[in-house]
Amino acid sequence: MGKKVQVNPRGSRPLWLSPSYTEKDWDDAFDGCEDWDTAINIVEDRIKGRWLDVVDELLRVPHSGFAILALDFIVIEALWSFRNGRAAPNRLGNRFTRTPSLVRGLH
Repeated sequence: MGKKVQVNPRGSRPLWLSPSYTEKDWDDAFDGCEDWDTAINIVEDRIKGRWLDVVDELLRVPHSGFAILALDFIVIEALWSFRNGRAAPNRLGNRFTRTPSLVRGLH
């Protein structure tokens, strides 16, 4: 997190995709060539930094099970979106509750 704040040409603050990477980092990874190692690092940093690291902290808090479960479902929806290249449909939750396996709900 020691990066300097980048300012885009319009003078506004950058859009942070994760704790360590901005939208510019993502764009740079695909500027002229495809740098999949950087892209994977950005996605991993996003999932860990926004959700899984928070879950680790919540494990120490009494009665935080519902919050942890909610974050788990956000991660599932994010993975579905990454895999399918679009936002999860509003009815995706219904697919999870009607199938015995969460994995089948992702197909």
